[in-house]
Amino acid sequence: MRRGVIILLGLSAFALSACSGAGSSGTPSQQLHTWVAGTGLRASTTAILTDMAHVNAALGSQQPNAVQTTCSVMANDADAANSNLPSPNEQVSTLLSDAYSQVGIAANDCFIALKVPANLTAYRAHESQARGLFAEAATIIEAQTGQRILPAVATP
Repeated sequence: MRRGVIILLGLSAFALSACSGAGSSGTPSQQLHTWVAGTGLRASTTAILTDMAHVNAALGSQQPNAVQTTCSVMANDADAANSNLPSPNEQVSTLLSDAYSQVGIAANDCFIALKVPANLTAYRAHESQARGLFAEAATIIEAQTGQRILPAVATP
């Protein structure tokens, strides 16, 4: 029985170490580099920024169905990206979490922005805050890992 318990404990420790996520060994910079690459952070950030451009185009076209669709896509992409947190860097995790939260709030505002002008103003404010938070996280990531997570042109 004791041998079975030792094997079970050994397997549990192995399983826990496997679940600790990409980048769990090495220097903090190496851990962050591995996490960024493993989560596809550049692709997810680019997708969200592209979603913002689509939302802005839909709002400009005054087409309610397009607005609803693009707002939903943006919210879903932010939610999916948020599921990759935490990162190995607490400051990056906080900035990205806050950015995804701002995107979610912006998406909620944009759903009725065509009917309620105050929501359009709120949408633009939350979108701007999210962009700033993404830029802050990108600056830290690039300084620590050399990886760029924002496309060359990230703002309109």
